[in-house]
Amino acid sequence: MINKVFSPVFTKYNPIKQLRDYEKAYMPAVCQTHFQANFGSGEINEEIRSEKQTWNKQYEGDWSMLPWAGEEPTNSEKKYIDRFLTGKNQKILEYGCGTGKMASYLASQGHDVLAAEYSDVAVKKIKSTNPPFEIMEASAPSDIKDKNFDMITCIGVFHHQPPEVQEEFLKSFSQMITPDGQIIIMGWDDTDPEFVAMPKRISKQTKTRTWTINHLENVIPKYGLRIKNPPELINFTEIGWNADRILRCYVIERS
Repeated sequence: MINKVFSPVFTKYNPIKQLRDYEKAYMPAVCQTHFQANFGSGEINEEIRSEKQTWNKQYEGDWSMLPWAGEEPTNSEKKYIDRFLTGKNQKILEYGCGTGKMASYLASQGHDVLAAEYSDVAVKKIKSTNPPFEIMEASAPSDIKDKNFDMITCIGVFHHQPPEVQEEFLKSFSQMITPDGQIIIMGWDDTDPEFVAMPKRISKQTKTRTWTINHLENVIPKYGLRIKNPPELINFTEIGWNADRILRCYVIERS
C-alpha cells in the first residue's frame, strides 16, 4: 500500500504556485533553503524539452547536492539490473548517464560501456576523471550511430520527456539492440506520491515539467518489442529532499 503523505489536489495548472505550495508543505527547511539559494524564485521553464542550459546548471555545481548523486548506484538499482545481465563483457549503452555512476558500476563488472549524456558540462567533467568507459554528448538516442548493444539502460531520463518524445526514444532504442538485446527503463510511476499530489508535476530540482512512464505499455508493441517481465516498482527516499518516491521499471526485449 502506498503511503499517501501528499494530500493537496491542485485543480488548476499553475506551475509556479504548485511549486511554491509544494515547497511550503513538504520540503524540510534545509532543502527549502538550498532550493532557494540555487534556483531563487524565477520563472519555471515550461519548454517541452528541458533546455541544455537547465541541465548544465545542475552539473556546474557540487554534484553531491544532486538528488541522483552518489558514488555508485543504489543497491535497488544494481540488484535490478544485475538480474538481467547475462555474463561478462556485455556491450551496454547507458543513456542519460548523469554523473556516470551507473556506467562506472557496469564497467567495473567487466562490461564494455558507452555512456551518453545531454549535458556537455557533465560530459567534460566525467572525461576529466579518465573514466573506465567511453562517454559522448547526445541530445537524443538518434545521435548514437552504434546499433549493436546487448543492453541499453535508461534510468531517470524518460520522465523528463513528454510522452511523444518518450516514444521517439523507445523507437530509437528498438533499432539499437541485438536480436537478444534488452532495454531497461526506469521512470516515475503514476502512483508516485508527488504525481498523486501534482499530476502535472514540476521537478523541484530542475523546475521543469515531468511525466510518468506507465503509458509505454501501450506503445512498446508498435516497435517489435515486448515487456520481458511484469513491471516492477522501486520505493526509495529521494536524496536531498527526503521524499518518498516510486520508480516504475521496465525490461523490454524483441518480440
